[in-house]
Amino acid sequence: MRVLIFISFLFISITSFAQLKEAYFQYNIELEAVDSSAQAKQTVAMLRNSKMELYFAPNKTRMDFKMGGISMTSVIMDRDKDVVLSLNESFAGKKAMLGKPDDPSEVKNSNAKTTAFTDQKTILGYKCTKFIVEENGVTTVYWITKDIRIDSKDQTILNSNLPGFPVAFSKVEDGVKMSFQLTNMKEKLDNPLESIFFTDVPEGFTLVKGN
Repeated sequence: MRVLIFISFLFISITSFAQLKEAYFQYNIELEAVDSSAQAKQTVAMLRNSKMELYFAPNKTRMDFKMGGISMTSVIMDRDKDVVLSLNESFAGKKAMLGKPDDPSEVKNSNAKTTAFTDQKTILGYKCTKFIVEENGVTTVYWITKDIRIDSKDQTILNSNLPGFPVAFSKVEDGVKMSFQLTNMKEKLDNPLESIFFTDVPEGFTLVKGN
């Protein structure tokens, strides 16, 4: 199961270039209608207060993606158990899917065109470099840093075509611009690992088969 999802600053002091065994990242998501269509404006209104959170631990990752008041998606991967659990809560109900992690060496999308630029800027105290990734007709602008390193095979969970960690990125799709900005980071996870990286289907969710 491919775990590439596109779809918030107060940093705890960390040592530059240190590899983090555990980490938490929160991204705020801002939306802007770039055309005057009613659909684009409606989408922006429905997706307000969206956010994305990432959790890392040795051989474990989790991504939570809250799409305004529409849906909540979580993807939890445990390589020790060789399991990926995907959870989705929406107006259609609570659905769960189970699968197996991709081989990290095979996750990179060969169809994506990645272009590196010399543009640089400092975001949240981190020196970032501009990259643009074109994939399936969608162009995403990334600002990535090499100063944040996760001791994980899956540190490139957001985009395996990038040589670093994305501090900010944005894309335009269906007349809406989505801008992701890192706003919070922790070196240590607040809750026990088993409560974050669980792979049993929670009560209330219906297990469905993947495509």
